[in-house]
Amino acid sequence: MENYFSRTLPLAAVLAVGILLTGGPVPVAAGDLDGVTLTAATWGGSWRKRIQSTVVPALTKRGAKVVFVSGNPHENLAKLVAARGNNLPFDIIEISENNRKDFIATSVLAKIDYAQIPNSKGIDARFRQSYMTAHSSTIDGIVYNMDKFKELGLNPPAKYADLANPKLKGRVAFPNPKVAQGIKNMVGLLYEEGGKIPDFSPALSAAKRYNFASYYTSSSKLFAQFKAGDVWAAPWHAGWAVRGRKANLPISIVFPNVDGKKGILSNVWVGIVKGTKNSKAAHAFIESYLSLVAQEALGTLNGARPVSQVAANNLQSDPLLMELLPLTQEAISKVYFPNYDAIDFSGLADRFNREVIAK
Repeated sequence: MENYFSRTLPLAAVLAVGILLTGGPVPVAAGDLDGVTLTAATWGGSWRKRIQSTVVPALTKRGAKVVFVSGNPHENLAKLVAARGNNLPFDIIEISENNRKDFIATSVLAKIDYAQIPNSKGIDARFRQSYMTAHSSTIDGIVYNMDKFKELGLNPPAKYADLANPKLKGRVAFPNPKVAQGIKNMVGLLYEEGGKIPDFSPALSAAKRYNFASYYTSSSKLFAQFKAGDVWAAPWHAGWAVRGRKANLPISIVFPNVDGKKGILSNVWVGIVKGTKNSKAAHAFIESYLSLVAQEALGTLNGARPVSQVAANNLQSDPLLMELLPLTQEAISKVYFPNYDAIDFSGLADRFNREVIAK
């Protein structure tokens, strides 16, 4: 695999390019963040480690130290609300699609100054919001075990209804709407059943009728189940198909039709905490996240689709990524991006638990 970190330009070259592209110097200088400790709230495990290896080095070169607080966005939001603007537990935070509305409603985020983030010019305008910006996208479809489907004489699952095939009984996991994958695939199931957001009744009825074997809330645990052969198919995002293939699992992904498009897109977002004393470093963190170096490296490591189209274009030389991810501009334009603001996340999760899981 290409070493993405070896392509970092000398500082003088970076400044020269910045002057040409933006009409002024990129706000980067060695040592301009000396003595700053930036605290970032994110998920733990391999996700945090990959941020440390891809995003943090650019801030370290400028003199900053970056430390992490691990937890899911819901837990981290609770910490911010409890702090009430005093003794802030962190300066910057990563946010899931299904938590985005809560962060806006509680007014815990500062407005982003995109003039400090030149790399943001390279991403879709829909992904640059006033109080947060997307840094990567995940595309959901149906991940399945190719060998097992061939053994059973089954074609790849083209739609959610295919997961109810009796030959798959006891081996299909569906995501619980407590997590982003559950929300996204309930959207897919809703449109397959002829419904539309915000009324999820048709999708809930279908999920109950299909009687899936399990309802996962942890992708890491689901990955282990695929590896053990306990699960043969599950609605999931393409990044896990990429990771599975790299681990020699015979899995692939199919993107079902959703309202005239294929697959379902969601973003991972990042925002700056209101009242932070480290605003400059927080903007620098986002700038590094959106750099080609980080976008390409994280796309390769996580199987997440870069929000930078230039980075996505560069990843098209990787046959595995090209097979499993919609990397071209044309391909990503055909992926369904729901209006998440119109979804009652907690209400859907409650109904799912009552009507589907409880049966």
